[in-house]
Amino acid sequence: MNKISQAVISAIAGASIMAAASCSQDNTLQYGISAIGNISGSSFKSDSGTILDIEEYACAEHLDDNDRAFIIYDVLNKSPHREAYGIRIRKAYKAIIKDPLHASALSGNEEMQREDPVKVTDIWISGGYVNMYVMLPVIPGSGTVHSVNLVLDDRDSGTAGYSFIIRHNASGETIGETGQERFVLQGGFISFPITGILTEDNVPVIFRWKWYKSAGDTGITSETEENILEGIFRKSRFGHAPASPSGKTISGTL
Repeated sequence: MNKISQAVISAIAGASIMAAASCSQDNTLQYGISAIGNISGSSFKSDSGTILDIEEYACAEHLDDNDRAFIIYDVLNKSPHREAYGIRIRKAYKAIIKDPLHASALSGNEEMQREDPVKVTDIWISGGYVNMYVMLPVIPGSGTVHSVNLVLDDRDSGTAGYSFIIRHNASGETIGETGQERFVLQGGFISFPITGILTEDNVPVIFRWKWYKSAGDTGITSETEENILEGIFRKSRFGHAPASPSGKTISGTL
């Protein structure tokens, strides 16, 4: 189980205990909600458009102005002096923002065309972004720089649909036939702004990426296979952030 899944479970378990306790001074309305959005000053604006005032932090990670983040939070009572609800942030995970690339512009750039294995556990579209949680196999302490990019296959995209490739450049740090025990999975959120690409109200989209083949109960092999996610992007339908990146299913509405 990855760290963020453990964090979500802990937050939910903690919420259940607190909800069961009777305390006249507890001003919490709801526990353990997840969302992704942007920080503006001391406010959090979720991709659904809800503006929340950050009143408390119950975690070590604090968010700065203009950060984008996935958060797990509790809703506090609305203040009579403001319209927004206050929140207590229990977990905060900053999201990297990267512009999508176009395949036609990468011709001849071997580094940017690398497709090393990457584990994508969640993809959803919200707030004008393609959001995803990715996990990379790394060797702790190696100092190797990894990069993940979303590439629009503009040679095979248009009004009839859009095709994206999730590319990972591991700078040579990939799992071979031996030495798998040296690797650990490290995960994080990435958001790619796509309002300039997906301009239609209703259009098919497809995402492709490579990951290692399963070896059943013993883990993974050194061979790779293509993973594909297809869906329909609708501007009128909001894609909710997952409650927890599960590592097993792709969640979110395309």
